[in-house]
Amino acid sequence: MSSIPISPAAVTVTVADGPVAWSAATALVRDFAAWLAEAGGVDLRAAQAGFAEEVADLRRTYTPPRGRFFLAAHDGVPVGCGGLRVHSDGRGELKRLYVRPGARGLRAGDALVTAILDAASGYGLGAVWLETGRGLMEPAIALYRRHGFAVEATRSPTLEDPRLITMVRPLPGAGSGGLTALSGR
Repeated sequence: MSSIPISPAAVTVTVADGPVAWSAATALVRDFAAWLAEAGGVDLRAAQAGFAEEVADLRRTYTPPRGRFFLAAHDGVPVGCGGLRVHSDGRGELKRLYVRPGARGLRAGDALVTAILDAASGYGLGAVWLETGRGLMEPAIALYRRHGFAVEATRSPTLEDPRLITMVRPLPGAGSGGLTALSGR
């Protein structure tokens, strides 16, 4: 039996807004943390200062003007999430991109990255950057490369893990904010 390709149109992306959406967003971020701990041996609560507080109230970090948080759904069921965090240096940070394992292949990650980049452009940001890890996250790295991200060698990741890399994507029409050192985290 051959598989039938699913178009990105089968996935809808919305901005998290309202209690039901924020509850779904929180559940997805918790799923991401559990998946990362199980599959990659990384405990985000221990590795990232402030992770527990962020997850306890995603709205505080990801509502305008501080950012946006997006949900991807397939047939009305939340299958993925991702956020844009706006920093004072005129750049944004792509955060918490996750697609549930059973929904991978639906192009939800592509749809989420596109929505996050569109939001960053709407904020007038010069670039979007992210941190990710080699090995387990190779499919995500390939996704980011498809969307124009490249490894940025001029800065080190915030976490102390040799597998981590920082990637950046300058935005069209942006000033010089694309490849300069970050500040104002």
